[in-house]
Amino acid sequence: MPSDTDMPVHIAVHSRCDLCENIMIEEEKCIVLIGNLESTAFSVGVPVPAYHALSMDGNAYVVVGRWKLCNLMSCRRCDDPPDAVTFHLDCLKLFMRNCTGRDALDKLWLAVIWRKALAGVEVEPLRLPTSPTSLSSAFAFVAGNCNLPQIKKLPQEVRDTIQELSEPHPLLRYMVVLESAWRLSTSSSEPLGSLPLRQVSSWTRGSSTELVGEATVPMPIIRCTIDSIGLRKIERLAARPRFEETRYDNMVFIVEHEDRFRDAVVQFKNGIARLNVPESGKDLQIWDTPTPPDLFRHRIKFDQPPRRFSTIDMGAITGLTFVMFYNNLVAIHPHTKAAVSAVSSVDRISDWYPRDAFVWVYVPLPRGETLLGFGPLVRKHRDGSWVPADGHCFLLRLLLAGDVIVGRRQPAGLESFLLNKGQPAIRTLLHDTSYSFHPIVTSYPFSYLSGPANTGAVSWSSPLMTDDWDEYPPMTDDLVECPLKRWHRSYANLENVSRVHVSQEPERGYCRGLLFEYENGAQRAVGQCRLHVDPVGTFEKPKTISFSRTEQDGLAKIRVHFSESHDQGGGWAVRLMAGMLGFYFDEPGGLTWISVSQPSPTRPDTELE
Repeated sequence: MPSDTDMPVHIAVHSRCDLCENIMIEEEKCIVLIGNLESTAFSVGVPVPAYHALSMDGNAYVVVGRWKLCNLMSCRRCDDPPDAVTFHLDCLKLFMRNCTGRDALDKLWLAVIWRKALAGVEVEPLRLPTSPTSLSSAFAFVAGNCNLPQIKKLPQEVRDTIQELSEPHPLLRYMVVLESAWRLSTSSSEPLGSLPLRQVSSWTRGSSTELVGEATVPMPIIRCTIDSIGLRKIERLAARPRFEETRYDNMVFIVEHEDRFRDAVVQFKNGIARLNVPESGKDLQIWDTPTPPDLFRHRIKFDQPPRRFSTIDMGAITGLTFVMFYNNLVAIHPHTKAAVSAVSSVDRISDWYPRDAFVWVYVPLPRGETLLGFGPLVRKHRDGSWVPADGHCFLLRLLLAGDVIVGRRQPAGLESFLLNKGQPAIRTLLHDTSYSFHPIVTSYPFSYLSGPANTGAVSWSSPLMTDDWDEYPPMTDDLVECPLKRWHRSYANLENVSRVHVSQEPERGYCRGLLFEYENGAQRAVGQCRLHVDPVGTFEKPKTISFSRTEQDGLAKIRVHFSESHDQGGGWAVRLMAGMLGFYFDEPGGLTWISVSQPSPTRPDTELE
């Protein structure tokens, strides 16, 4: 019988290259570099002929020699060191050809492991983007080397959009690997050092450490800044900063009282640093703003810390995409000029599930639109309080577009939507962006918790009493006798429509969603509108809507067409642009159903009705 020493050692690996950040696919050669027990140096490399990636549920591993390279979603045997990094073999070769400094492999391994910034507590990869400034030299080199001189003349905003919509792309991988190689070529080689965090007054990457002196004025608040390289700065503040609407896409922050960092140690090596935080610091919060609200003071609690949060400036976005997995909300993507597509948010949720496994619910927020309320679907608890209903369903109250429902239809019962009484227009939305594939559990206006005015929150929370809330029953589904039992539903007025965009499935052209623009400036989306992902057909000032049902692989699918005339070929139901349209679907790629209330047929009904 084999002894424990004969058993393969579990090494936690994942499905992304730690150099280029792209998902590895089967047939791609890769290599795993394993570190020592202290996670301070590279120890051994394990080449893998082809990455045995990634079954859809994450249950994948491969044994190479004495190592069991484990990609299980949750494996206790992988919890302990040694740490490991995974690279495309091509990426590693490119790095080694361009990194001219000594100990290039050791520096690379340490840089990848320490860019997580926190050790001792479970933290998911932050995957922060490299700043355009840092990539500018690599961008210019790659553009010239690949005979693309004109792309260098584009404005940075256009280049950022191209990069977002082109991922993954070999040129982008080339740029990111080159930036790492050039940066580490000039990095210093320093021995390992450490200091208790309580002794550190300030530290900035590339500078010396300032220590806390005996006569120093008490500065009990510690703020840590983290970027794509890792820990960037440690500073002390006299008091917790007031919440302000300043946020970053390429940096995150931890702002806590020093007591929350009890027994934490700062480790230094090669000019970089990381925090080793004991188990007592597991409830740290990571934010995209240097001035976050104090959620603990507002009684919001978490059971899977540390959590990562983002703030959304409602005045700086053009819409929100709510990403659902079955009945759970797992991400919210704010659409901005720098992030026109929700792809980046969807891809961060899970490496095991493709984009089509998720439901994308788009809520447009054009110029002039205002979010007046944001509330959950809840049910009565036996003590009289409200608790989240089974599954996630939300009501958004908009100034121009009216009420919008996000989430799957719930069984009939004692459910209601709750909106905070006297809630002012929401200027900032707070939400959980921990990419752990754990759902965002519920949503409550933050002002109920004595938080900043004009702020909404999407997070874990306690049961709510009813005194501070207005109750709204769910909208009844009287537009259609839909054959789907628990469907996602959305509605749109067909009158005063100036333009319609039809999102289509790429392969067959079936309708996936509709985006209506109205004469008063409002916009409303039904179904799934996956911006800059699916092909789109646009119709100006339509007079009629035509739709037909077909089947693909036993599933009902819908084709939709808009026209300025009443004419349409056989097999289509034609309706004037009047009344209400209901759009229903179950899960991604499943059944789709459409209905129009109070129809005004221009030809006999088809079998669709």
